[in-house]
Amino acid sequence: MSKGHTAVNEFLENKVRYADFFNGSLFQGQQMILPEELEVIKGESDILVEDKEESTTEVHRYRDIVMRWKKSIYLVVLACETQSEVHYAMPVRKMIYDSLSYQDQIKKKWEEHELKGEVKQLSGAEYLSRFGKDDKLIPVITAVFYYGTKEWDGSVDLYGMFAEHGLLDQDVMRKYIPNYWINLIDAENVEDIECFQTDLKEIFGLMKCRKDEQALMNYMRANENYFRHVDNETYRAIGELLQSKKILETEVDKEEMEGEQDMCKALEDMCQHAEEKGSKLKLKEQVQKKLQKGCSVAEIADMLEEDVEVIAALVKEIG
Repeated sequence: MSKGHTAVNEFLENKVRYADFFNGSLFQGQQMILPEELEVIKGESDILVEDKEESTTEVHRYRDIVMRWKKSIYLVVLACETQSEVHYAMPVRKMIYDSLSYQDQIKKKWEEHELKGEVKQLSGAEYLSRFGKDDKLIPVITAVFYYGTKEWDGSVDLYGMFAEHGLLDQDVMRKYIPNYWINLIDAENVEDIECFQTDLKEIFGLMKCRKDEQALMNYMRANENYFRHVDNETYRAIGELLQSKKILETEVDKEEMEGEQDMCKALEDMCQHAEEKGSKLKLKEQVQKKLQKGCSVAEIADMLEEDVEVIAALVKEIG
């Protein structure tokens, strides 16, 4: 896992943010989940899956973030997969991960029966099922948090992964072919940022502007009080969310690790770097066209009103 990916996960693992993430993105801002109702659980595990012949297959599962939500007497598992790239098989991946979560629960239920000495009291069908008739599972809700710069052009459900043919258009066929969809949260296209009550509101607002440098700077200035004082964890997460190598590669002073970072300066430097890169690319294209016309380095420098050394360096890059 990359440092940037880890930074986003650590940012979201804060219980206050995690509750707000689900409340704002899936429940339209309703305060369904409270931070104190959440408990972090291990996302990585190996599960042995048995077939009818009782031979086993080991399946390794890694969830980016998983928390148990206890609402009164009810329990729900809230999982989140963070993605910087489009995953074209995500509906199947999510289906497998959710199924393995349920399989893990079935396994633990059976272990409980064994520990309590209840196995002999179960019926033959319950024994074969390794699951009691009155046993119940905990629902699993998985969100897919996508923050890549490319538009998500993958399927958002299982039906979208099937080859196109007329059969699936018939209701009678869909009745017997279950669908499975993903709860996709596209960071750049969150519809209503007012649904969020934590700094996710500022973060998602920033993401909407990330492809427009001027809009990005305007948004930052309008929310300067927040961006002038972010913690190191948020600083790193924003760098990854904006896909900014410049921010991610910035070394933070150890004495400031627990303090605040000035995100405004970092964003200004990032935009300036992008602007300089764009200017250089434009100049390089102009030089290349002049070279194709047979112009010399000195002639190009004169025509473009640039130093000869600058043009010579670009010619060397062009090769």
